[in-house]
Amino acid sequence: MARVRTPNQKKAYNALNSRLTQYVMQVQSIYDIANRRVAELAIDSGYDGSSEFFFRNYPELGETVKDIQAQFVGELQTVIMRGTGEEWRQSNLIQDMLANKVLKHYRAQVHGKRFKKYYQTNSDALKAFQNRRDRGMNLSAKLWGQADEYTRETEAAISCTISNAIEKGMSAITLSKRLSKYLQDYPSLQHDYWETYGKAANIHDCEYRSIRLARSEINMAYRTAEQERWKQFDFITGYEIKLSGSHPAHDICDSLAGKYPKDFVWTGWHPNDMCYAIPIIMSEDEYWNMEDEGEKPDMITDVPKNYKEWIVSNRKRIEDAEDRGTLPYFIKDNPQYLKYTPKDAAAIRHAARTKEDIERITRAANNRRIIYETGENWSLSSLRRNAKEYGVNISDFETWIATSDLKINKVYDIVGWEEKYEAAKAKVIEKAEAYNSKIRTIGQLRSQAKLYSEVGKETISVLDEWYKAKPIDVMAIKKTAITQMKKTVSGLKDKWESYIFTSDVKTINSTTKSYTKKVSKNANEDTARNVGRVDGFSIKGTKRNCTIYETRGGIKIYVPEDLNTDGQHFTPYQIAEAIEQLPNKLQASIKEVHLADFENPDDVYWKKVYKDFTNSFATGGDGVVTFYRNTASEAAGSVGEVTTARNTLYHETGHNIDRMMHSVSGRKRWSEAMSLDQKKSNLASPTVYGENSASEDFAESMEWYHLDRGWFKKMFPNRYKILKEILDN
Repeated sequence: MARVRTPNQKKAYNALNSRLTQYVMQVQSIYDIANRRVAELAIDSGYDGSSEFFFRNYPELGETVKDIQAQFVGELQTVIMRGTGEEWRQSNLIQDMLANKVLKHYRAQVHGKRFKKYYQTNSDALKAFQNRRDRGMNLSAKLWGQADEYTRETEAAISCTISNAIEKGMSAITLSKRLSKYLQDYPSLQHDYWETYGKAANIHDCEYRSIRLARSEINMAYRTAEQERWKQFDFITGYEIKLSGSHPAHDICDSLAGKYPKDFVWTGWHPNDMCYAIPIIMSEDEYWNMEDEGEKPDMITDVPKNYKEWIVSNRKRIEDAEDRGTLPYFIKDNPQYLKYTPKDAAAIRHAARTKEDIERITRAANNRRIIYETGENWSLSSLRRNAKEYGVNISDFETWIATSDLKINKVYDIVGWEEKYEAAKAKVIEKAEAYNSKIRTIGQLRSQAKLYSEVGKETISVLDEWYKAKPIDVMAIKKTAITQMKKTVSGLKDKWESYIFTSDVKTINSTTKSYTKKVSKNANEDTARNVGRVDGFSIKGTKRNCTIYETRGGIKIYVPEDLNTDGQHFTPYQIAEAIEQLPNKLQASIKEVHLADFENPDDVYWKKVYKDFTNSFATGGDGVVTFYRNTASEAAGSVGEVTTARNTLYHETGHNIDRMMHSVSGRKRWSEAMSLDQKKSNLASPTVYGENSASEDFAESMEWYHLDRGWFKKMFPNRYKILKEILDN
């Protein structure tokens, strides 16, 4: 029987995507016009670029700003309302063609009321779609929210561009182009705002949000109209969701493609989704048996197994999204398909198994039992672990185990096992001996080797070469590293050996530090330069005449001209060298550094709030890092060292980044990470000090992320994941 020739859905969706591009251009045009008007306002306001720009500081501009916002909202709403209406119409045209082709194939006479149900355009459903409330807001409310966001973004962009514009006499047209460039490059705006004002701009990439909203609404209108018509087409048994030809990379679309029932509401897997659906049409015989005889056709009544498995695998993500109120539409609109459990998923997998699958699974289970009964499971586990550690391929041995029906001989040995096992073991031993002939270490050895500065360079270079090689016997690796250190650091070997074997990974031995002080204290004076002075500069509430030093990266260090070096042991050159050892992301969070020769006046408060608190070494959080006199560190002999300054900066820049990102430590995700990590490591925080608060835990985590990444990842994997995301972006 011939197949029904339906309209080309892939071609129709490609045409939709082309039209969506036109709608995006209309949104961009609205932003260009608004930017031009805002630029004219900024230039006419008399703003001189000496401080942050806010429209509220210019009351005479209030009515004009409101007018710009109203025009902004009105034009965006017009684009979206017209777009949703037009794409509803375009979708219905395709469905009319589908009905015509199917009925022609069925040789049905289209007349009277019998087939009129197939040609309803569902205008009421369109109105309901356009007027719906999503997460408590209708379209107008969303757009007014974006208008307020746009105003904040333009204030930030004006703050970063206007002084340069005034200096060069830029016109409003040129300035509006500069504003547009900033508003299209959100990371640059955030970075430059921080560089200029030492704090994060309260902005969220408004133009991208408007484009995504318009594109998503119009795209969903087309798909909703399609779904409404398919519900009315009783000749459709379900539909199949397929990947587009422009699919860039493997993602959720690949995982969820498949055949779905008609009651599964699908408007896309994610924003800007380019997947498309094709209807599954019943045969002519099935149709007429249904129409004339009342026989029920074979309908698709359930979602595919890959959808069920995805739901089971992502149960935690779904629950978290539900708590945040951010469930994707395909889950929120289909609660009837959210009930699957791990037991359901297992049943689905079992039902799909072939005879060969069952034989393979049975053989594997039998072989595991034999290996366990003969006691070879211990040697096999060890072999696999060591092969993985040293990167040895033992796939031939694994294949032999998987494809053989293992049997036990009279002396209770596995037939053929010894020969195969020894061959694989020999390969691992050969690679292990090659590795053990080289210097291998762990992150803490490398970190502590830096204490020796110049005299430790040779050791560090050797350790770096094998740093990424994961050790099997940690104590053996330590001994190897100590041997190398003995050759390099004459006179300090005993202290080094004592430190390595007796110190906890998280503790820096003050005795070792006192020995290394003489080789790390003298910093390179090329790391900072004297750029001037300032009178009456405020350092933690005290007015001091200061010399200004500047690092090679442009960070200013303020040092009182009458600094008491008995109270402040760091020099600006040591601070500069410590800053240069920080990753760029951490350096960018520092606005300036102050050196004080007195204890932090706020210590009186912190001694009441924090347990076992003595006094502050430094403070940060607002972009300014202040180093204070610290009597506890003086007693331990660890002040005045570049390494100590660097480690302190790891902590204080952690506070800076926490503040820049609007309190990562105060969010639910960080709290959950702390709880999960404590279950794994039995430690509430990387240090006792970090147990005082979530913000101190975040800063201490930032320090140990950099001091010993391997140890930190192992002990605190959930915190590690968050910090890696922050620092990699």
